[in-house]
Amino acid sequence: MSAATKAEALASFSLSPTATFADVWVRYFYHGGTAKRDGVLEHLGRRFNAKELAGAEVLEFLATHVDLERHEARVYSNALEGWAPMQADTIFSLSAEAGEVHRVDVQLFARTQSSEAQDDGPELEGKGVRAGRAAEPEGYFLCGAVGIKTRENLGTLFRSAYQLGAAGLFVIGDRLDQPSGRRGNGPPPSPPQPASDDGVDSDSDSDSEGGGDSNSEGGGDDEGVGEAPVCQREVKSILCQPTDTIRAWKRMPVTYYDGWNSFAAATPFGALLVAVEMGGEPLEHFEHPERAVYLLGSEDNGLPDSVVRACHRHVALPAVRAESYNVAAAGSILMYDRHAKELRRERKRTQL
Repeated sequence: MSAATKAEALASFSLSPTATFADVWVRYFYHGGTAKRDGVLEHLGRRFNAKELAGAEVLEFLATHVDLERHEARVYSNALEGWAPMQADTIFSLSAEAGEVHRVDVQLFARTQSSEAQDDGPELEGKGVRAGRAAEPEGYFLCGAVGIKTRENLGTLFRSAYQLGAAGLFVIGDRLDQPSGRRGNGPPPSPPQPASDDGVDSDSDSDSEGGGDSNSEGGGDDEGVGEAPVCQREVKSILCQPTDTIRAWKRMPVTYYDGWNSFAAATPFGALLVAVEMGGEPLEHFEHPERAVYLLGSEDNGLPDSVVRACHRHVALPAVRAESYNVAAAGSILMYDRHAKELRRERKRTQL
């Protein structure tokens, strides 16, 4: 049979359609991160002649990479304009184009209740059992710094405060604008002197992180502090910090006070002021108030004595060597200690 005859014979048969496939990838990241920066890409595989992908298959695949008992997988819903829990019957459409690459983006949220609490029903429901974190406490806490001057420290403090459950963060008289660490022409803001029988020496030495005097950078009064409102001049200076990669200021309130007087006038009712400075009650023995406002000092001066005396409580962080901590590290340790102690209380409560 000639080649032309063979070609004609083959053309007369009905050939099956060419198989198409979709190349499927799963990109997952944890809540608080971003898909682009923190996303982990895993290849789910190719799906031949498939127009849909079931959520059950994606969940089964994810379970081999992450702990789905502690984290809930969510996918973005255009209809709801938010991240919705992925269900077994969630459907992902696949293109019919051969070799089309598909990516399923999954954000992982820490579950708010442990599986034990869900299995035990309403008996444990009110006890607030949580996987990996404490139940929302009845109280709250705020955290802030007096005269902070380093952007990296402020940004780190923002991020830690958000991650560890702060109700808000504040700054009192920062010194971020000037190359020397000063705002305007004046020194770090001096707090008012708390009322006492014997008076207060405003120039007394401070047991601060820097081991120096509260006015060690030049002395003087508050001239040049807070001459423009935060909404006009301070927004970029206060909020745009390079280490606050999750932009915590978009997720919780951040308040700026140009001096101690404005801060003291706005403190929440029923909350205790807690000075975080050397020489106080050791943190390991410290019982955090239900409603607390934590005050941290600046990098060089720490908290002035007058601020420490104005506070209801005074706590110090333990150390093996030098007792002075970086301000952002000190705040992070303090807030984690509160979180860890709350976790322990919840576990004891649920074991009763």
